[in-house]
Amino acid sequence: MHLREMSTRAERVPLQLVVKVVVGGEAYRAEMVNLSLTGGFLEASFPVGTVMQLHLPLPGGEPMVIAARVRREGWCQKFLDRPKVDNLAIRAFGIGISFDDLDDPDAQRLQDFLDLVLDRS
Repeated sequence: MHLREMSTRAERVPLQLVVKVVVGGEAYRAEMVNLSLTGGFLEASFPVGTVMQLHLPLPGGEPMVIAARVRREGWCQKFLDRPKVDNLAIRAFGIGISFDDLDDPDAQRLQDFLDLVLDRS
């Protein structure tokens, strides 16, 4: 499952996941608002073109480390998980990122995680 063979717009899964972002040797925390096999949206602020390592805390082992690049800056719909309120959403400002060269085993692990998140929603 090479990412180059996939369509440019993979299914985005809304979630709330704190991740570690490493840029130029410096580590930052950010919240991931949505995630797909090709990228995601972070509540963070880095210039377009910034290269980073994204550390995704996935179940079943060590965090997955993915090379990524900032593609855009802007707004995204963020769904909040609140008791007694269905489909609560706000606008979140941040960055859209794309993944660089995700290999087959990592792509499968990420797809398994996305399937798990979708099954729980």
